[in-house]
Amino acid sequence: MRVSNWKWIVILALGAMSAAGFVQAAQTATKPPSLTVGAIPFIGGDKARIDAIKRLPGSDISVVESGGTVFFLSSNGRYALRGEAWDLWNAKPIRSVTEATRVAGHIDLDHMGLNIGDLTHFDYGTGKRDVVVFLDPRCPHCKATLRQMKALAQDYRFRIVPVPVLGRKSQVLMKHMGCVPAAARDKVTKALMNDAYDTLPAEDPNCDLAPLQRVLVTAQIIGIRGVPYLIAPDGRISEGEPSGGLKAWLEQSGD
Repeated sequence: MRVSNWKWIVILALGAMSAAGFVQAAQTATKPPSLTVGAIPFIGGDKARIDAIKRLPGSDISVVESGGTVFFLSSNGRYALRGEAWDLWNAKPIRSVTEATRVAGHIDLDHMGLNIGDLTHFDYGTGKRDVVVFLDPRCPHCKATLRQMKALAQDYRFRIVPVPVLGRKSQVLMKHMGCVPAAARDKVTKALMNDAYDTLPAEDPNCDLAPLQRVLVTAQIIGIRGVPYLIAPDGRISEGEPSGGLKAWLEQSGD
């Protein structure tokens, strides 16, 4: 796989820097944290409690507020780090569960340097606002989201990125779609929107697999665990079919 001209090295470096940031920000506690029910450490003694907790997306670290103290907790409850962390993808500090919640709900693709055009994708709609949609073409909830897009095609441009999360058949279908010649890409979009994959044109035997591979790398980096996975024009994300419908979710405020 060629990576010399990709931006993925930068993204991976940011991920490593984020991990390093947590370590550098850690401060030594004046006394060891105590353990309570569930082997979850608290800073401040046995009577301390969890006031709020939020797992940081794409990591095994949670932000915890307990008795006025904010710390970062490893997934197995063993390590508690104190200090300030930064979300380098969104260029924002994380000093509270409230800030962690906002981080968990937003992705700034431009700041990450992630260009959807580098991935296997299919555009639908003529609107000026972009909505990124990671989906498995065989997923029922994804199909429901695709149907809702039809009424919004004049308001948004949907950048559909196929991700094979449902096994071998999805992998084969994704490769087929990604290897259709560029001149016939509109037929792939039509097949997606109408759930008519038997109409897909033949694959190009000399297909460049790099854009397909980038999709898999991107899904891993972002931490996509289910589909559909949507990113609104303001950076809000929806993991799964939006509650209340796609139109209502897109019209919500980003604050």
